[in-house]
Amino acid sequence: MGGQVVTGIGFLGAGLIMRDGLSVRGLSGAATIWATGAVGTLAGYGFLLEAAEVTAFVLFANIAFPKLSWIIDHLAPEGDQTERFYTIALRCTDRNEATARTMLIQALNAQSLRLRGLESNTLKDSESVEVRALVHSVQDEDRVIERLVSELSLFPSISSASWTFTTSSE
Repeated sequence: MGGQVVTGIGFLGAGLIMRDGLSVRGLSGAATIWATGAVGTLAGYGFLLEAAEVTAFVLFANIAFPKLSWIIDHLAPEGDQTERFYTIALRCTDRNEATARTMLIQALNAQSLRLRGLESNTLKDSESVEVRALVHSVQDEDRVIERLVSELSLFPSISSASWTFTTSSE
């Protein structure tokens, strides 16, 4: 019987855990739900003293750990962990689109940059195509991106190349 409780409560707890960029939310809520299931199982099996002990520990953890986390966050040296999103835009003719995409992907791989998205759009009133890549990083990669875009702009099949930077993926 206890195995089914663990499975069911684990399933509910997993539904609370959400990843948002570099941060993960809902871990403490999921742990509390799982611990509550453990308390219920212990009480159901007749281990009332153990259930009370686990309850006291869970209450202590939920009250003390956020305060301890706040203290650690304010005492620890701050590092630059801001997510950065770079948009690289290359313009080329429609017949050179595949070549531009390939060169862009190869250049990103050579620099060990994380490609988050790649799209091509035909520009209105012209035979040009814009190839856009969204690159994700947790550190300042401005110089690397600038050098990469400068090198790509030298290819005859690329008519223009540019990049922008933001701290959100939108």
